[in-house]
Amino acid sequence: MAGKLNELLLLYAFSDHYFIFGPFRCNLTDRNVLYKYLDALNTPLAQYELTYTQLAALPIYCLDDIRDIIYLINYLFTGETTDQLVNPKFQQLTQTTSLLNKKRRILLTQASFSYAQIYQHEKKILMCIKKNEPRQLSEFIQTISWSELGHTLGPDLLRTQKDYLIVLLEKVTHLAIKSQLSPAKSKRLQNIFIAEVELCTTTAQLIETCTTALLLFTQEIAERQEKIRSPLIDQIIEYIKNNLNAPLQIDELCARFDLSQARLKYLFKTELQMTIRQYIILQKITVAKQLLCTGSDIQKLPQTLGFSDYAHFAKTFKRLTGMTPKQFSQNYQV
Repeated sequence: MAGKLNELLLLYAFSDHYFIFGPFRCNLTDRNVLYKYLDALNTPLAQYELTYTQLAALPIYCLDDIRDIIYLINYLFTGETTDQLVNPKFQQLTQTTSLLNKKRRILLTQASFSYAQIYQHEKKILMCIKKNEPRQLSEFIQTISWSELGHTLGPDLLRTQKDYLIVLLEKVTHLAIKSQLSPAKSKRLQNIFIAEVELCTTTAQLIETCTTALLLFTQEIAERQEKIRSPLIDQIIEYIKNNLNAPLQIDELCARFDLSQARLKYLFKTELQMTIRQYIILQKITVAKQLLCTGSDIQKLPQTLGFSDYAHFAKTFKRLTGMTPKQFSQNYQV
């Protein structure tokens, strides 16, 4: 239930008693909206800032957090481990929410160019984080038209930019948790960066905070993925990295590690979220970029990295980086 200042409380019924837990928040406190409400109540001006400070200090919980809290409260009172939200009504609500989100995605892609672009921005950012591509992520953030984004979402430019970043942080946090990063750590990082977003007074500060937050999440997710790999997949990866100058056929890897093709493909898909062929190509192009940055001869790279010819190498390089090897070398050579 909600309080007069939009703070939230949990009401739990047990036997013939009622217990209240809270307060907490599910969203940020808008200072202007709060001040208007306090003014309507004829609140003394001296209390405005104090009230805002106290509300802003309340913890922010997402719906998943609240679900966990309800689960724990029920366990403390009853000793039961059943999820109170698993019943037909809540399942129907979940299905309805999923349907609405699906319709929202469809509407966004069919709406004006700006809204479709915002949706594509989110997809691109999440994909860069998932694939551990910090450089591409940083470059992409710089290409976003932040002023256009703000005006698309609402009249208050800075406020709408902040709201967009907060929603984006929520999605990145869910991606981190899905990628096996600790939920507590994921939420802690989210709350830290939401607080930093709220302190920003210019679009430039927001862009800097956004870049820092997304790069940190990218690093944390990548490190977590490294830790949870099985010893077998680590051996295969080590072999691939040491033999990037060879064609590296799947049959060869299967024979060396005594695996069926189905098993090998399953390992890469489940542990690295990509096919083995995609991983090999990604590693080859990663090394190619490193060599180009140090001024290596472009014409010798196909042979060095086990490509059949230069045309195949250049086509693959451009597909993954958006640039030809020559363009990349000119832009990034040390």
